[in-house]
Amino acid sequence: MIKESLAQPGTTIQVGADMWRIRVPTPFPGLPSLNVYAVCETDGSVTLVDCGIDCPEGLETLAEGLAVLGKTVSHIDRIIITHGHIDHWGMLPRLLQHTDFTLCMSEHYTTEAWSYTAPEEHSALIRSILCEHGTPPSILEQMFVAPSLMPSYFPDGVPAPDVIIQDGDKVPIGSRVYEAVWTPGHAHSHLVFFHEASAELISGDNILPTITPHIGYDGRIGNPLGDYLLSLERIKKLTAGVTFPAHGGTISDGTQRSVDIRTHHEDRLTKMQSQLQNAPKSAWEVMKVSFQRELMPFQQRLALSETVAHLEALCKNGNVHRVENDTILYMASLP
Repeated sequence: MIKESLAQPGTTIQVGADMWRIRVPTPFPGLPSLNVYAVCETDGSVTLVDCGIDCPEGLETLAEGLAVLGKTVSHIDRIIITHGHIDHWGMLPRLLQHTDFTLCMSEHYTTEAWSYTAPEEHSALIRSILCEHGTPPSILEQMFVAPSLMPSYFPDGVPAPDVIIQDGDKVPIGSRVYEAVWTPGHAHSHLVFFHEASAELISGDNILPTITPHIGYDGRIGNPLGDYLLSLERIKKLTAGVTFPAHGGTISDGTQRSVDIRTHHEDRLTKMQSQLQNAPKSAWEVMKVSFQRELMPFQQRLALSETVAHLEALCKNGNVHRVENDTILYMASLP
């Protein structure tokens, strides 16, 4: 793997013959920047893969990055969004005030869009799930207090795409034609883009270099971790080489990274199942053992959501079953 950290925003480097990586800021702890990939087209226009979030200095940083290419925001003619999380598309409404462009998104984009167009309903759903999985009431309220996640970063709605991208579509980007590959799990709408001749992959959040993407559970998708493991298997079968992720540095071997991440999750599944051999436990109890480092309340919310995703995956494969109660409990199934 190419050694490069989750760097601060503001750096722009060329990563391919006609592709540049522009790091734009995010307001999220632990992820200071998002990689926007800017590709110069033969007609002088620019295609972006993801565009970042509309946080302070976001548009300015993007414009400064485009200037390195000798371009301006007005040169943006097309934006391709890898998936529906706001750090990847949140700047769209702001950019539409400055230029017209063709917006391309997955056919499944509405799955994540709902959480931004109906935030109160989404928040109520998440609170309900956290509560029924054992979160103490005193901590529950703290989980929804995150000063860096301000409502001003949330647009009123998600712009409708001009072009719907489906699994297997051929997508020209610069001088190359990529295959769109649907990789649900981290987000149901997630797409990666694979160039077969070079084995290069634009991976979005599906594969990250130094961390694993969050696989959460909100009750609407039955087995998000199962979906994600299948997505990793698709990446392995592509035999991806150099991989350009949405956060962090370039990955030298995307296939190996997909194997490493899958191994991480399989190990976590085994360890969680072992906790349930002798007595039923809530997801909160399992989470406290599985994530032993000190976590802030919002981080506990993410950790609990990921724990539920793992426990539900174990239920789907028959290794664990639910014990329905006021608080949902899980118990290892008999062999």
